[in-house]
Amino acid sequence: MDWFAAMMAWLRENAAVLSAVVVPVFLGVIGPMRAREAGGRFYRRVRRLAQLRPLLSDGSSAADRLDELLDSEVEKLAKRHARKLNGANLAAIIFVSLVGGAISFGLVTWAQAITGPGAAVVWVLFWLWSFLVAVFVLVGGSQSLYKVEED
Repeated sequence: MDWFAAMMAWLRENAAVLSAVVVPVFLGVIGPMRAREAGGRFYRRVRRLAQLRPLLSDGSSAADRLDELLDSEVEKLAKRHARKLNGANLAAIIFVSLVGGAISFGLVTWAQAITGPGAAVVWVLFWLWSFLVAVFVLVGGSQSLYKVEED
């Protein structure tokens, strides 16, 4: 159990810095990764459907349905690639991440500076705040990071 005690001591010493750095970095990395992967999913789906198409005979109902499905998926993929980055929402995500990280830093520093039940309350506030910021940025911000240009 010495490794656990050492890990907890290291965490107590570095939790403030970690909370100030990790929260914004985590939020800045996960959101774009989700957005990038979603585009990859559309591309892989279109590619699989296109590979299936030559296996079906022309004029069959299965080929017609696959053609309709392929058309709709290609349209979705084209819209996905035509989208533009929403600068205002990106700025809001960065602002909320930085402010959230700064407040997390303050809460951790405060929790480490006090003892007793007050410290436990501040630690709970820290975890609740971090969760709230993560949900706010990942769910709220990343969903509207891009805007689709309508013709």
